Amino acid sequence: LNASLTQLPVKKMSDPSWREEKEEFLQWLFADPRRLGLLMSSLRAEDEVEGVLTRWAELFYVENEPEFHEKYASLALALALIYDRPRAVPKGEEEGTFPTLGMVERYDYFKQASEKGRLSTSAAKLSVRELVHVCDLNISKEEIEWVHKNVSGSAKKAGAQYSEIVYLMERAAAGLNPYESYILSEIKKHGGICGDQAHYSSNSAKARGIPAVTVVGTGDRGPHAWLAFMPKSREWATHGNQGITNGKAYDSQRGKRVSSRLIRLESHRDYEPERRGPVLARVAMARKALALKKYETALTLLDEAKKLGRHNVEIWRTENDVLRTSKASAEQWGAFFRKVEKTFEDYSNVLEWAVRLKMNHLFAKLPEEERMKLLDREIRRVARKLGSEESALISVVDRAATTLVKENDGEAVKALYRKCFRRYGEDLELFTKLIDSYVKNGTKIPSLKVEVPGEIHKAYKRNVETGTKEYFRAKMEVSVLRKVIGVYRRLGGEEDEALIAKLNKTVTRRMSKITRGAL
Repeated sequence: LNASLTQLPVKKMSDPSWREEKEEFLQWLFADPRRLGLLMSSLRAEDEVEGVLTRWAELFYVENEPEFHEKYASLALALALIYDRPRAVPKGEEEGTFPTLGMVERYDYFKQASEKGRLSTSAAKLSVRELVHVCDLNISKEEIEWVHKNVSGSAKKAGAQYSEIVYLMERAAAGLNPYESYILSEIKKHGGICGDQAHYSSNSAKARGIPAVTVVGTGDRGPHAWLAFMPKSREWATHGNQGITNGKAYDSQRGKRVSSRLIRLESHRDYEPERRGPVLARVAMARKALALKKYETALTLLDEAKKLGRHNVEIWRTENDVLRTSKASAEQWGAFFRKVEKTFEDYSNVLEWAVRLKMNHLFAKLPEEERMKLLDREIRRVARKLGSEESALISVVDRAATTLVKENDGEAVKALYRKCFRRYGEDLELFTKLIDSYVKNGTKIPSLKVEVPGEIHKAYKRNVETGTKEYFRAKMEVSVLRKVIGVYRRLGGEEDEALIAKLNKTVTRRMSKITRGAL
C-alpha cells in the first residue's frame, strides 16, 4: 500500500478541481487495498500515473452497472495503461480501412462480448497484462464482427489462423499489393507474407479475447514476423517463428517495442498482483535502506522479496545498485551473477543485462592474467545460451577486443574475430553483428585496419555463402554480401575497386536469378 501511494500524483490529486470531479472513483479506489495493489503491480516505468488514473476514472463513470466496476476492474485498468498518454490511432495501408475503436468502445466491446460468452476467454478473469495484449487490437468494429462469423477455435488453436493465410510469394519477391483495403477478409481471400499472416492471426485472436502479439526478428532467412499467443493463462506459445527464439513485439502499455522474452517473463506467476505487490513493497523499503547506506538491511529485505517472487526484475536491479554503491567484492559480484543466470536462464532479455553488468563490475576486479580467460569462457557461455539474441555476445566480444586493442595486439584481435566467425558465423544475424564489431575495433590498430575487409570477406565465403536457390536464405546471403562490400568501400584502397565492382555484379545477378526463381 505504501509503495502504491508513493507512485500516485500527489500534487495533481491535491488540486480540488481534479479531485472533486473524480471523487467517487477515488473513494472506490482507496476503499480496498487490493485495488491499489492491482494498480501498483501493473504500473511500469513508462506509465504516466496521472494519465492512468484519469483514464480509469473515465471508464469508471461510463459504467452504469456498479457491480461491473469490480468485475471488470482489470479490463478498465488495462485500457487506462494503454491510453495514459495521447494514443495515435493505428492506420491501415489503404485509405479505405475502417477506423479502430476508441478506448470506451473497446471497454464496451470486451465487456459485452464477455458477458454474452462470445470470447474464447473471459475478460473478467484475465490479468491486467494479459488484457493489455487483448485490448490493443488494431482492427475496426466491422472486422471484429467478421472474425466472429468466420474464425473459430479455442485459444489452444489460435496459432492455426497464422497458417490459414496462404503465403503469397509475389508479394514477398515483387511487392505485389493484392488488397482493395488492408482488412482481415482481404488478407484471408488473397493471402500474404509473414507480416500479413501475423497481423491476421494476432488480431483475430485478440478479437476473441486471446492475448496475442506480432513478433518480428531476423534469422538465417532474413527478417520475419510471427505470432505469439496464450493457449492458456500465464503460458505463451509461438507459431510460424521458423526457429527464431526471440524477437521484438510492440508493448502497447509501454508504447514501444520490447523483447518478446520480457512479455513472456511478465506472465510468470511471480508477476501476479498478490505476489508482486508484497515484492515491490520490500523493494521500496530496500531502496530506502540503500539511501541510508544500510546495505545489510537492504540485502536482507531483497532476500525476503526473492522468497515471494524472485522473477521480479526490480529485485535484482536494486541488488545491483546495493552492490555497486557498497563497493562489493569480486566474490559478491560473482555470487550475484550466478543467481541471476540461474533464475533467468530462459529469459535472454535479463541475461543480456547481466552480461553487461558482469563486464562492468566483475571484469575490472579480476587480476589481469584472469581477464582474457573470463572473456573467452563468457563468449562460449553466452553463445551457447543466447546465440544472436539481444546483443549479449557482441558485448563480451567488444570487451575482449577492447582489451587487446589497448595492448596494440593486432594479431590477437584478428585471431579473436577469426575464432568468433568460425564458431558462430553460421548464425547470419550474429555474423552481421560481428562485422560491425570487427570494423569498430579492428580499425583502431593501423596495421590491422587494411586487413579487416579481406578478413571479413574470407569469413563470408567460409561461413555464409552457399549458392542456395532458396529465395529467403539467398536474399539474406546477398544482404550480408552488401555489408561486406560496404566494408571494402569504407576501408579498402584503390586496389579493391575492381573487386567491389565484381561483387556488385554478383549481387545484381544473384538477386535477379533468385527473384525469377521465386516467381
